Amino acid sequence: GVERKEQQPQNEISFSEDPRQFILLPGNARKRYKALLQRQDEFIKASENSAYNKYTDGPNKKLGIVACGIGYNYLMENYPEGCEYPVLKIGQYPLPKKQLMQLVEACDEILVLEDGQPFVEKQLKGYLGIGIKVKGRLDGTLSQDGELNPDSVARAVGKENKAEFSVPSLVEMRPPALCEGCGHRDMYTVLTQV
Repeated sequence: GVERKEQQPQNEISFSEDPRQFILLPGNARKRYKALLQRQDEFIKASENSAYNKYTDGPNKKLGIVACGIGYNYLMENYPEGCEYPVLKIGQYPLPKKQLMQLVEACDEILVLEDGQPFVEKQLKGYLGIGIKVKGRLDGTLSQDGELNPDSVARAVGKENKAEFSVPSLVEMRPPALCEGCGHRDMYTVLTQV
């Protein structure tokens, strides 16, 4: 459930002592990049201890699952009583290497569930090198284009999903529309008149 905390007072308005940190011209960007590199260990430590990166063990070690964002929700939709496989839910970057290694050492294969580009899958392959099989979008376990959905996740974990109703193969396409009262409607109307 949702846990509410006491409301904090509003922060006072303050201006940055160094506004160049927000203006990424090449000279500033190089300095900011060095500053980020100096804090990398701090970021990694925060990620390792983050409540947003959560490892959940499972009895079936044949497959370990790294799930990001909506991919985790779709996985849990397929396993309402809890997943049989160990799962590492990623909610904060950089990737938590200790938790990843815990998953990798416990499992035969790794499946990466992430929507969009295979960002985590590529990073994971870079961390692990050769030796453990990483499945996901790059090897065709999940489609390289399109969005994830509960059915594609079920197929990826080898679970049979029985449809409760049939979906017609051709659904009439509808163009996207802006809602009534949306401020963008006037702008698009003017653009079509230009």
